Amino acid sequence: MTVTILCGELRTGRILTEVPVSGTSWQMRHNAPGDIEATIPLGAADVRSRIGLVQALDPTRCYLAAVVGGRVLEAGPIWSHAYDAAKRTLTVRAAGLESIFDHRKVIQALLPGDVPQEQSYTYTASLATIAKRLVQMSMAHVGGALPLVLPPDEAGSATRTYYGYELAWVRDRIEQLRAVSGGPDIAFEPRLTADGLSVEWVMRAGTTSDPLLHQAGDDWVWDARAVRSGVTQLSVGRDAQTLAMRAWATGSGQETALLMAMQDDLSRTDVGYPLLEAEGAFSSVEQLSTLAAHATALLARTARPWMTWAFTALADVAPLLGEYRPGDWARVWLPDDHPYLAALLPEGFYRTRILEVSGGIDGPVQHTHAPMMEARV
Repeated sequence: MTVTILCGELRTGRILTEVPVSGTSWQMRHNAPGDIEATIPLGAADVRSRIGLVQALDPTRCYLAAVVGGRVLEAGPIWSHAYDAAKRTLTVRAAGLESIFDHRKVIQALLPGDVPQEQSYTYTASLATIAKRLVQMSMAHVGGALPLVLPPDEAGSATRTYYGYELAWVRDRIEQLRAVSGGPDIAFEPRLTADGLSVEWVMRAGTTSDPLLHQAGDDWVWDARAVRSGVTQLSVGRDAQTLAMRAWATGSGQETALLMAMQDDLSRTDVGYPLLEAEGAFSSVEQLSTLAAHATALLARTARPWMTWAFTALADVAPLLGEYRPGDWARVWLPDDHPYLAALLPEGFYRTRILEVSGGIDGPVQHTHAPMMEARV
């Protein structure tokens, strides 16, 4: 399966042209913008004849999209160019659409006489809908519109207040909504429009009852025992630097007026582990119940060493590249002769969530998965 790189206008989504590349890399990430990098041989005669190609790759005004089999893997604004005089190549780098919210403030379009520092915005809804409100706010400015399909509103009891004097970044506030206990996954997934002439993005968000974004059907399966599965080189990352039995969360205020919450689980200290603590700062939080939820979420994330399983798989063998996305559930076969994992876990299938998928123009695809808590020993 060959990956094609397209470029287009970010504000309209209109596709301008296919990009002639000598090499490319792309990456999809869970709860974060992915990356696209395209290397263009500007010295080649057929590329030199492409009038207006460099202009169609204008940073921030234009986007790159990695497409395979009619499915858009990742797409988003172009952020940088690097021309190599020795090789006569241009390297263009883009990131997923969410990266644009690193450059937009949580503040409404102001009318004459409005004082930015005096603005405040209070929302009561589900956490996902509050995230939607932040995105809508950013798109209401002149030049702020994007070809973005928003999810329906979901009622809820969560309340957030944002102040103009904070001059916060939209993406930072979205990250905070994700991080709270029960917080929703949020993704900005690109797709081709029905006529195939444009790219649009869909803001997907988990709900209060099901905060995780994942496929609707069965788990995807990667089984190294299957003929032509292409699953090879199962590598493992195991990191206890974030392990904690006690989690602290701090909110608004200073010194003795600082809002604080703590949650702990000392079951590991009972079997010989030393006490380890973690801390998270949430300076905009003013309600103790919200802060306690942050502490609970932090403790849940740090209760076991963080573990990742990385492997390669063929793109053209089921499940096919483009069918699955980060956040989806999977089952990965662990053989009994794995030099490392066999010492920790018995042979069998283990449930994982897809964290990252990356690759190039063609060839195998690199996966990074997070095994569920029971496998994170």
